[in-house]
Amino acid sequence: MDEDKKEKLEKKGWKVGSASDFLGKPTKEEEDVYIPPESPLTYYGDKHLRKRLDDVVFPRDDLRAIAMSMFLVMHKSGGVGLAANQVGINERIAVIDTEHEPNNKSQIILINPTITHLSEDTEEMVEGCLSIPGLSAKRTRSLKVEVENYTLTGEKEIIKAEGFEARALQHEIDHLNGELFVDKLSTFEHNRMSIKLKRLARQTKKRIKK
Repeated sequence: MDEDKKEKLEKKGWKVGSASDFLGKPTKEEEDVYIPPESPLTYYGDKHLRKRLDDVVFPRDDLRAIAMSMFLVMHKSGGVGLAANQVGINERIAVIDTEHEPNNKSQIILINPTITHLSEDTEEMVEGCLSIPGLSAKRTRSLKVEVENYTLTGEKEIIKAEGFEARALQHEIDHLNGELFVDKLSTFEHNRMSIKLKRLARQTKKRIKK
């Protein structure tokens, strides 16, 4: 891992450890990863969630370690996707696992992703976010999506998805652009959540000051 990034993570309380120790059960791949502090998530009201993240510059030898660490945080937090700025990393990296099982084939690693096509067909579905705990709302998104992405070794690839996986891709790429699912709700849903979101933002700012 890049020494500067390694030092920044260590200052935030991350440390080297095994995936099995973090999850509390054996995993198929025994490898050292960066284990986050007890509460690594960034919450609504934190300015880092509103920044467009920097592109990853290749070549890099630490991307797998970062991605594996993010999968661990995501699985332990009960999510199906996680963006880098949700754990204090300012690069365009996100992970998705709609089956929510460590080390399965449904895992997607996003690096510098760009949505190249959204279907006209849409669907409204209840959405939530690890950075907005306890709150969910109906959000309309395209049913199908195509994404230009890069692999861990910097090779360009195209990801095509539909249904829930397409929704997860749109949600995480929004994060990388500094956007949240609550930004484009219907007027009804926005009004319904407004007070709770303001309360959460106040709580987050108090936590940051401590």
